[in-house]
Amino acid sequence: MITDARALRLGFVPQDLEHRDGQIDYLSTIFEPLRNGRKGEHVCIHGPSGAGKTTLAKYTLDQLKSQTFGIRWGYVNCMSDSAPGSVLFELVRDAGLGRDLRREGTPTAAALDYFRNSEDQIVLVIDEVDVLDDIQTLLALYEQPNVTLVCITLDQIEWLTDMDPRAESRFRCIESLQLDKYSYDELVDILESRVSHGLIRSRVEDRAIETIADISAGDARHGITLLRRSARH
Repeated sequence: MITDARALRLGFVPQDLEHRDGQIDYLSTIFEPLRNGRKGEHVCIHGPSGAGKTTLAKYTLDQLKSQTFGIRWGYVNCMSDSAPGSVLFELVRDAGLGRDLRREGTPTAAALDYFRNSEDQIVLVIDEVDVLDDIQTLLALYEQPNVTLVCITLDQIEWLTDMDPRAESRFRCIESLQLDKYSYDELVDILESRVSHGLIRSRVEDRAIETIADISAGDARHGITLLRRSARH
C-alpha cells in the first residue's frame, strides 16, 4: 500500500503546505531583501512540538531559492550534536560550502570564512537552538554581513531568559513568529495530504485518519509517525 515512503518521513517537505499561508507570507516578507542581494531579517520561529516550525522554514526557503539566484541555505538540528564546532561544520556543509572542511581540528574562524567569502546570501536554519552549548558561535553568525538566521525553539522567552545578557540584547530584537498547535480538522487535512502522496488512498479508511488525528492532539509530528507505523503494520 506504500507508493512513496518519503511522504511519511518527518523530514519530508510537501509541495503544498497546509494551513500555514499567513506564516508563509510573513516569512517571505522578512526574506524579501534576499531577492535583491541583501541580508534578510533574523527571525525566531517558536511554538509547541509538531506545529510545523521546521517544515515551514524549509518550505519557504525552498520556494525562495527556486525563484531567486544567489541564495544558499543550510540546516542543523542542535539536538543531534550541540557542540559549537559540530554545529558550524553541519551548517557550512549543508549550505553547499566547505567540501574540504574537516569536522575536527578546524578553527571556528576558518569555518566562518566559508560564509564570509561566499558571494551568495546565506540563510541558516538552527533547530532546537536553545540547546546550543556556546552562544559565541550564534553571535558570530549573527554578525556575518551575508548571513540571515532562522532560530527554531519551543519557547522564545525561555531561550532568551537563559541567554548571556550581551547576546540577549541582540536576539530580543529579531523578528518573532509563533506557531500554534494544529486543530483537529487541520491535522486531518495534513494526514490526508501525506496519504495522497505516499499511500494507496483506497486502502486507508477515513476513520483511521480521523482516529490518528484525534490521538495526536494537534501534533503533526506524532500524527505522521503514527500514520507511518500503521502503514508498515
